[in-house]
Order: sequence, then C-alpha cells, then structure tokens
Amino acid sequence: MFAGNTAVEVLPPYVVYKSEKLWNTWVQGGPIGCIFNKSKSGWFEAVFFHDWFTLSHLPWLKKLPGKKVVISNNLSLHFDVDIIRQCEQEYISFVALIPNSTHLTQLLDVTFFWLMIEKWRQILKRSKTHIEGQKEVLLPKEHFPRLLKELTDSLMDAN
Repeated sequence: MFAGNTAVEVLPPYVVYKSEKLWNTWVQGGPIGCIFNKSKSGWFEAVFFHDWFTLSHLPWLKKLPGKKVVISNNLSLHFDVDIIRQCEQEYISFVALIPNSTHLTQLLDVTFFWLMIEKWRQILKRSKTHIEGQKEVLLPKEHFPRLLKELTDSLMDAN
C-alpha cells in the first residue's frame, strides 16, 4: 500500500506477505517506517487497512496544516466506522470515488504510479542479473525489503 499527497510526499509503504508467519529476514533492510504484516491469503484485508490508516496515515495527516481530504477507491474495506469517526474528529474529509471513475485519478497514474512501475521493473531486472538473482525463479521474500527500499529511495530522488 502506497499513499502520498500533492506535495509529492510519500508515506512509507505497508506490505502484506502471503504467509502464516512473518520472519525477521522478511522485514530487514526495508524503507524507514515501512510496516510489514502477513495474511493467509496475501490480500490487503480490512484489518490491514485499519492498521495502516491508524498507525501510518492518520498520524501523518494530523501533522499537516490546513484542510485534509483522503481520496480513496470505493472498496468496502475502506468504510470502517472507526476510521470514518477518527477522520471526523480530526476534520479530515474522506471521499470515496464512484465506481468506474479511475479516469479521475489518471494524473496520479501517469505521474506517480507509471514512474514507480518503471523503476520497479529496472530494480527487478537488475536483481535478476545479479548472481544471487539468477538462482531464483521467484523473488525470495528476504530480498524484497532491500529492493523496496531501493524503489522508495529512487522515487524520492526522482521527485
């Protein structure tokens, strides 16, 4: 999960591994402030959204001056009564986009996510050409935090 604002500030990501256990080696060397978790399915479920929002997003929003608006897609897991209540208490507007309206966020897709995807492809390609990477068909989880940190650092440099 990535989040940011129009001032090109990006929050540390929230990572959910598909696993029943979270090993120490899967979190070492990741971006500063990154939160790692695990689930049996590997999906970003409502409990993770609540965890991410209250541990990372809400404290960050509270520090920002002026009016704050959180824009989200309309996934049902985003409609947590506790999160909506916390937003109201902090005078934060929570706006859910209507279905089939992703064209409204196309600027974000073009300017941020396109760059992120391109940089991630370069990082993965470079890791595959590394001697360690040639032995693996899939990216081992213990390599992911370091590569994710490389991605977030490169995004900050591309600011």
